[in-house]
Amino acid sequence: ARGAAELRALARGEDDRPVVTGEAPKSIGRENTFAKDLRDDAALERELLAYADDVAARLRAKGLQAGGVTLKVRFGDFTTITRAMQLEEPADVTEALHAAGVQLLRGKVARGGRGVRLIGLTATRLVARSAAPATLFADEKALRQRRVAETLDRLRSRFGDDAITRAWLLEERPKDTGTPSDTPAHRR
Repeated sequence: ARGAAELRALARGEDDRPVVTGEAPKSIGRENTFAKDLRDDAALERELLAYADDVAARLRAKGLQAGGVTLKVRFGDFTTITRAMQLEEPADVTEALHAAGVQLLRGKVARGGRGVRLIGLTATRLVARSAAPATLFADEKALRQRRVAETLDRLRSRFGDDAITRAWLLEERPKDTGTPSDTPAHRR
């Protein structure tokens, strides 16, 4: 009888068990819907740079690395496409995420002159940084990028997110109406 009463309560949405949210997110991303369609390739790539910078910082803050990247594009006619790729090595630096996003945009999105209403970049296939496979020969360029990223993280932590930015992001950009997203694995 007790089991049936519990099932009836659950069916009515009554559940006083605590929600368990301690799991790592399955993806971390950022997207923005623009007030006016963007048609300029450089402007789209600049937006991807801003999103890659944000996503990479959130990955590092959570001790995660991305094994893949997904690009989301919505055109002015509201047609939406997503394209994804796996990274050669898990990454948590802006340069790797941005390069993947640009590669997807240039090579896998047939715009045909259409304006872009929304663009988004999501880090997927997340792994703990400590669990990522180590490479035998460390890439000096990757090590420098990581040191720069960690320095930027410390500066932004101490002086605020607007304390330092990349020069390309100083150019006029559309207002950001999007919100960052972490897609967690929720369960009760």
